[in-house]
Amino acid sequence: MPTGKVKWFNVAKGFGFIIPDEGGADVYLPLKSVEAAKLPRLETGVTLNYALAESRGRKFADSLSIVSSVAVETSPGKAKGEDVQKSLDTDDEFEREWGLRPV
Repeated sequence: MPTGKVKWFNVAKGFGFIIPDEGGADVYLPLKSVEAAKLPRLETGVTLNYALAESRGRKFADSLSIVSSVAVETSPGKAKGEDVQKSLDTDDEFEREWGLRPV
């Protein structure tokens, strides 16, 4: 299974690229592969194992797993949406307690 480092990954764009350790062209990294592997937010420099898959004549990284998580932000057991909602709820509660927001 090839390995490589995340060159960049943008959730809003829905893709990024991996720089293969063995050299060669950068490998396309679609959001669907990251979500299927249930990986945390990927940061530049994270080392991944991946398999090359092909769809409609284009190769992409699939079957991902983290080798080195030094540059990864993690939220164990929680989806990003839950973390964001919890943060918003906490902010709302704080502002109400301090009279910064109507009750």
